[in-house]
Amino acid sequence: MITKSEIVQKLSERFKQLTPDDVKLSTNIILEEIGNALKNGHKAEFRGFGTFSTFIKSARVCRNPKTGEVIQIKAKVWPHFKPSAFLNKDLNKAKQQVSAGRKIKYKANDEAVSQFL
Repeated sequence: MITKSEIVQKLSERFKQLTPDDVKLSTNIILEEIGNALKNGHKAEFRGFGTFSTFIKSARVCRNPKTGEVIQIKAKVWPHFKPSAFLNKDLNKAKQQVSAGRKIKYKANDEAVSQFL
């Protein structure tokens, strides 16, 4: 996992002409604008990386498993990320490893991320 502060640190190291505060501000603005686009019903597309969008999960009726009570669940808007074909291909370059009968999770190739930093 990578955090926003780690991204800011890596960008600050790569772009020495920018202060860490400038990088932090830029990162916050980018993330804020992605959020604003989604809130306004738009997509945020980054060629070679992926697309952020939303979908509506419709209202439904469920039951509380403990009491059996009928519960109305309201419709919700959920964020969604679809990776680009390039990112998908790069992430899946690593072959699945099996160790002691257990599957090991794939680790992202640094090349996929480094092109954006």
